[in-house]
Amino acid sequence: MDPKYVKMMEALVTDLLNKYMVALMETKDEYEYCTVVTAALVFKELALVEFKKGILRDSDDDPDDICTAMDKKAKDLAQGIRKRSSSTQQTLN
Repeated sequence: MDPKYVKMMEALVTDLLNKYMVALMETKDEYEYCTVVTAALVFKELALVEFKKGILRDSDDDPDDICTAMDKKAKDLAQGIRKRSSSTQQTLN
């Protein structure tokens, strides 16, 4: 994968994780927590549907192959970000 796309994806994953984590940390009860998680999942599904429609309409690529590759990359990036933030947090403490 082109490094510019890796950087773009890492920035987006970081931004989304930060926004959702702030919202999750500020929840006062399980209903608020469920609302944030549900909103994140709904957003993911809507974005995925639109992405797949665009790929099917504009190219001969299989969107499931692309989604699988991106899903793996996003998980790897999220784990890396989590590890970095954990080590930063331990350093601060």
